[in-house]
Amino acid sequence: MKKIILASIIIILTVLYGTVGAVLFFNIEVLKAPETAITLDILEINAEQAIIQTTINMTNPNPFELVTKDFELILLTETGTEISRLILEGGDIQSQKTKTFTKITPINFHGASLKILTAKLSGTLGVSFFGIIQKTIPFTITIKTSIGQIIEDIAPPIISVFVNMSDISQEGAKITGLFDIYNPNSFEMYAKNMTVNIKNETGKIVGTMTVDDAVIMEKQSQKLNVKGMVQLIALNSEILTMSVSGTAGIKIAGLDKSFAFSVDSQLHIPNVKDIFPSISPTLAVIKADMKATLRGFISYMTLEIQNPNPLALTARDVTFSIYRVDGDKQTFIGDCVVAEATVAAKATTNIDAQVTLPYLKLFTPKGKGFIPDGLLVIVQTNVTLSGLDQYYWIGVSGYQDLHAFR
Repeated sequence: MKKIILASIIIILTVLYGTVGAVLFFNIEVLKAPETAITLDILEINAEQAIIQTTINMTNPNPFELVTKDFELILLTETGTEISRLILEGGDIQSQKTKTFTKITPINFHGASLKILTAKLSGTLGVSFFGIIQKTIPFTITIKTSIGQIIEDIAPPIISVFVNMSDISQEGAKITGLFDIYNPNSFEMYAKNMTVNIKNETGKIVGTMTVDDAVIMEKQSQKLNVKGMVQLIALNSEILTMSVSGTAGIKIAGLDKSFAFSVDSQLHIPNVKDIFPSISPTLAVIKADMKATLRGFISYMTLEIQNPNPLALTARDVTFSIYRVDGDKQTFIGDCVVAEATVAAKATTNIDAQVTLPYLKLFTPKGKGFIPDGLLVIVQTNVTLSGLDQYYWIGVSGYQDLHAFR
């Protein structure tokens, strides 16, 4: 009896295994390869290496569960150079379901180009029924991909400008300073062909500056010396705009991307007294002489200006005024205005004027008598450079005592 039962079990198992084997053979014959998508994402990149996240999405189109194992992903450059070999753990993929496999790994460039990569994925696929019989077959998938899109997200450099003006001359004012260029990216960047145009409120270019090319390391800044000149008319503006333009980009692992950039910043114009620090004090002396005429005295006056500076100055609205002095009281008698005069560089310049002093204004009963205590001569002028609206004021006075004529 036991023999009969054992024989029956063997027969049933044989039939079952045969049936399962036949079904398995049939299913293996009609086994569809999983739909596979490989994505390479650059998490970080610098001049030496990149951190790449590999994502594999596999969709099982079969009516049965797939078994995957022994995944190996090889990354090759355009020239066939292997730059990475990854091992990923496999797993079961349910029917009509998608499973995701990920791996993060560093890739050293070693001079290789990453413009085009070939990803070769190999491993083992299989089916399992009731956890008893498992049939596996090897598979290989080759995909070409480009990671050049990472260079589309380059951030432009951040530029700060620090400048000052000095050494004013007839040609203009010199500008010197620093450019602080910061690279916000995680890879080395270059900046080249940089120019700076300085514009006034109307948009007219009134000056230029030159900047050297630079290579800025990732997440760092670099300071560059700048120099240039602005025209004198620029100093008539309240605010100047500095427009910085150039080309920035990267050349890394065979990837080459450049783009134009521009940055505007404002430059406040200092007061003329602050931008003339090298100008020595200008000395002025009054000389006067009088001549009697039928109408009155004519006062011949000379303003002697000593200019020790290496640049010519312009004296505007040079006003010669004469006052009668009686004690503490001053009475205006007459004046003369010279509209403009040039004060030569490193020389003494005389500006002449004459004022008629009518007898009725000069000799009138005021104070202690007809003759005043004295005459006060005041000369005032605004000094500047030709073409410049800003100026600084100088004045000088002289007193002639007349007590001896009483």
